[in-house]
Amino acid sequence: MSAQIINQHFAVALKEMSDSAMGLVVSKLSSKYGFNAEEAARFLDLDSLPKAPKAPKASKAPKAPKVSKEMASQAPEPEPKSVSDTESDAEPENATVNDECPGCETGCDYEGAHRDDTGKYHPACSTKAAEKEAKKAEKEAAKKAEKEAEKEAKEAAKKAEKEAEKEAKKAAKKATKKAEKEANEGKKAKRAPSGYNLFCKAHRDETKDRLTEDDLLGQAPKPSEVLTEMARMWKMAQPEVRNEWNDNAKASSSDEE
Repeated sequence: MSAQIINQHFAVALKEMSDSAMGLVVSKLSSKYGFNAEEAARFLDLDSLPKAPKAPKASKAPKAPKVSKEMASQAPEPEPKSVSDTESDAEPENATVNDECPGCETGCDYEGAHRDDTGKYHPACSTKAAEKEAKKAEKEAAKKAEKEAEKEAKEAAKKAEKEAEKEAKKAAKKATKKAEKEANEGKKAKRAPSGYNLFCKAHRDETKDRLTEDDLLGQAPKPSEVLTEMARMWKMAQPEVRNEWNDNAKASSSDEE
């Protein structure tokens, strides 16, 4: 095999390992930081990276010339292989399927899917393992988000219920207090007017006009001055006059009842 063919085979293997490593990095970062691995791969445009050249097919060995039966009969018989030669032709011990590789467990599609000394997983199987881990992480993240949303909804409902209960108690207390106040006010008997109250009510306008006329500037008296004057008039009134007003007050109170 020429050096050119060896270099092209090495380039193909290196490109596959590079693509697998990049895919694994994107998947791990997606699992850690919670972004979509497929969108990240599209954003990085991994498919646009230069592809490795296809390894050329090995040139076929020239066909051996045909040998006549006479020449074949004259040729020496091949020597039997020794035990050491038989062991060297057998498949090496490390060529078994890698049981630790998840790709191999499900049927690895990588043609070199055997144990090797370069890593734990084969390139194609590493991609499968990364996809499996990404799906698992996405499922766990969705489940966690659902639990968080359910928890927040329960807390919000509980808080709203407490607020509603608090407002209901407050409204009930206010209504009860108002009802008690109205009941107490209804029980209180309305105070009947006295003879003095009727006397003042009857003479208020007259007293006010008289005080206004007596004022030098003709200014209207203050309410307190009117009340003072009517109190003086009540005291100056004869007992018969005051008794008459008191009787009128009692009579009006009886009529209202």
